Amino acid sequence: MIYEILTLEKVHIASLNKDKLDCTVKDLIGVVTEKVSVWQDFPDFETITFNSKVEGDIVTKTNGQYTNLTLYPPRKAKTGVPSGYMGAGGAKLMEKKMAGIEKSQDRKEEGIKHSSCIRMAHETALAQVGGLGFNSEEFKTTFAYWHNFYQGKWEEPFN
Repeated sequence: MIYEILTLEKVHIASLNKDKLDCTVKDLIGVVTEKVSVWQDFPDFETITFNSKVEGDIVTKTNGQYTNLTLYPPRKAKTGVPSGYMGAGGAKLMEKKMAGIEKSQDRKEEGIKHSSCIRMAHETALAQVGGLGFNSEEFKTTFAYWHNFYQGKWEEPFN
C-alpha cells in the first residue's frame, strides 16, 4: 500500500546503533495511522521527508503491554519483483519460459513424427514382404524406403 508521510521524527536507537523514523502516515483512502516506525534498512530511507510517498506494509506487533507499528517494504515475489507487478525482469522471465515451452512443443512434434513414420514404415514393409524377419536384407531395404517416403509426405500431405 502507498502511504503519505504527514509527520516524522528521526530517532537514533543507541542500543541497536540504528536510526528510525517515527511517523504519522495517511493511506490512499485517507486513514491516518500514528506512531509508525520506519527503520534505516527501509529502501530510500534517507530520502523520506514530509509529504513523501512510500510503498510498504504496516505490521503490528505486540510486545508485552506495548504495540509497535512498523512499515516494511512490500514483499517480493519469487521472481524478484513485487507481487502483482510485472516489471522488465518478470517480462524477460516470461519470454524465456515461453521460448522453453515452444522448444518443448517442437521436440514433442518431432518425436510424434519420428515414431509415427517408423510405425507406418514397419507396418507397410511387413505387409509388402511378409514374414521374412527383421534381419532380412529385403525387409531392411523396404523399411528404409517406406520410412523415407512417410517422412517426406509428413510435411506435404498426400494429393
